[in-house]
Amino acid sequence: DSSGGNVFALDTRLANVLTHQMKKPYPSKVQQAVWPHISRAVSSTEAVKTEQEFRNVLIAAETGSGKSYAYMLPIINNILKFPDVYNYVSCGDKDTALNNDAYSYPSVLVLVPNKLLATQLLEMTCTVLNALNADEGVMVTAAAIVHESSADGWPFRHNMKFAPRILICTPAYVSVFYRNKLHSKALSLCIRHVVLDEADMLIDGGYLSHVLAVLDCYRASNKKTKTKTAIRLSQGHTQSVYSGTVHTPQ
Repeated sequence: DSSGGNVFALDTRLANVLTHQMKKPYPSKVQQAVWPHISRAVSSTEAVKTEQEFRNVLIAAETGSGKSYAYMLPIINNILKFPDVYNYVSCGDKDTALNNDAYSYPSVLVLVPNKLLATQLLEMTCTVLNALNADEGVMVTAAAIVHESSADGWPFRHNMKFAPRILICTPAYVSVFYRNKLHSKALSLCIRHVVLDEADMLIDGGYLSHVLAVLDCYRASNKKTKTKTAIRLSQGHTQSVYSGTVHTPQ
């Protein structure tokens, strides 16, 4: 159909926004290819996929192909369809600060190499989220933190402000918290997708040590959630998405 809902298990609220508000009823080729590997097509009470079905994803496409929407739209779709899985409350653990009303954490972490890309990605994401919030009464939030200096403390506290569902930031900023035992455990429980946007830039030079500090946390966490036959998403398994630009020879 025109919204792609039958093919992609699109939440009706997102389908309405894409079709009527954004005038994007049809996905691009890269979006068609990526969607099934990120979207969760199972009920939240049976949030189980086999290891083969929920692997990490690599997206390589040219500029203008829609690769940012290719990962962001199915992630937003997941948040809408399975709010209990993408909610920090469901990640509670007595050994962390999650249950003492001190901190809140996002569900999706997007790493970008610089402030400009963070700003651009936030604007793109908020185009969708603002339309959802205005027209469908949905409160899904996104934020970008672009500080390059070391962090003084985790910025999201229950008594001040809740963490956005989608957090966009640089590896240098967030890696500070992944080296902190309390925050790294909480983040490993709450984050459902880690996205490396412009991954080729992020794994080059000075970014690499910060990126590895983040990814190493999920390698350890994911091993604990695996069984012989399945990965139970509701128990904290995190999917990594790597997105990079393919440059066409002139």
